[in-house]
Amino acid sequence: MKKVISFLLAAVLLLTAFSGCASSQKPKAIATKPVSIDGTEAVGFTDFDGKLIRYLRQTGLEQENFTVSPLSFKAALVLLLEGADGESKRQLLDALGFSSVEEAEKWYASVLEQEKAFAERTDDSEESAYRVINSIWHNTSLPGAWIDEYVSAVSEKLRATAYEKPASQITEAVNDWAREQTNGLIPSVIDDASQAAVLLANALYLKCAWLDEFSDVGEKDFTDVSGKTVRKAFISTQAYYRYYEDANTQLVAVPLNGGIMMIYVLGDNTDLPSKLKKGSSELVHVQVPKLDLESSFDKKELCNYLASVGCDRIFAEGNGDFRSMFTEDLFVSDIIQKAKVKTDEKGLEAAAVTVISMVEGCPIQEEPPVPKEFVADRPFTFYVMNGSFDAPELLFYGQVMK
Repeated sequence: MKKVISFLLAAVLLLTAFSGCASSQKPKAIATKPVSIDGTEAVGFTDFDGKLIRYLRQTGLEQENFTVSPLSFKAALVLLLEGADGESKRQLLDALGFSSVEEAEKWYASVLEQEKAFAERTDDSEESAYRVINSIWHNTSLPGAWIDEYVSAVSEKLRATAYEKPASQITEAVNDWAREQTNGLIPSVIDDASQAAVLLANALYLKCAWLDEFSDVGEKDFTDVSGKTVRKAFISTQAYYRYYEDANTQLVAVPLNGGIMMIYVLGDNTDLPSKLKKGSSELVHVQVPKLDLESSFDKKELCNYLASVGCDRIFAEGNGDFRSMFTEDLFVSDIIQKAKVKTDEKGLEAAAVTVISMVEGCPIQEEPPVPKEFVADRPFTFYVMNGSFDAPELLFYGQVMK
């Protein structure tokens, strides 16, 4: 019997909104410092994925280990978009790559369809789980109230549940919700929400098994980005996988239950969608290091990313254009994401937390073929995707440089 391999991805996204006159100590509008995104090469599955990954690499992470969840970030921004007006709405649509709110809602509906398809493929077994869920929170101790149409829209179209809590209870309530939705992977997402008028949250949770078991092969040499050799613990498997190779790129797509794929890439990871389509089924011997990555984007990286792609109105005090969401003026003061990915021979566990703060503002052959060798003993990138190779959805991106 194959080993049951657990694969967990959890992401929680919080959007925190403060009332403009709630406190004299309220945070000020951030001063964004846009950094141009060099290059136009596709390093993700969509333009949104690619721009985000390139931006983070260009902010000092090009030769560092890190991981990020584009889907979680995107889902949080769609919650924000649903309550945006005017220039903020236009800029958010451009940043997300949608032409209308309806198109964004259609994208989110497709995410929920993938969730449904996953459950059907796995028979909703205890070893498998995939859910995407939203919640919105109102701090009843501060001025302001939801716009009814906003609550109805996010409830019906984005599957969000609305909660009402006083300042003394909202921090614990949101943290309890995050912990429950992520099966304990995210035990706490916010230190103090007592001054927040509004919080919007998205949680992504995924658990599934590899289709082909891995084995622990012990430590092997890994040559890092500087050329230094270090020892890393590796896992290994061999089966027929989607495989692509050219002079600059070698990639393999390792399947999990429910239609999930983990793609490992050695070398050039540009034009990934095209390379996946060109790939073919090959017998591949895969050796990859166990992962233990943790990243924190808490120095305005995500705010500055949005500003760099022209989405800066949401950071303007008094001009946030969120009257369709809340009765008080709101604007975004900070965006933070923390992410973690771990793998071993038994599976993968990953979590991401993003906080958006707003101020009030195989064929049978007679002769066994010689397998292709995919040995990630040097810097590599990885992608966790859902859906088909023709229309993939990127859940997590990561890179191992050292």
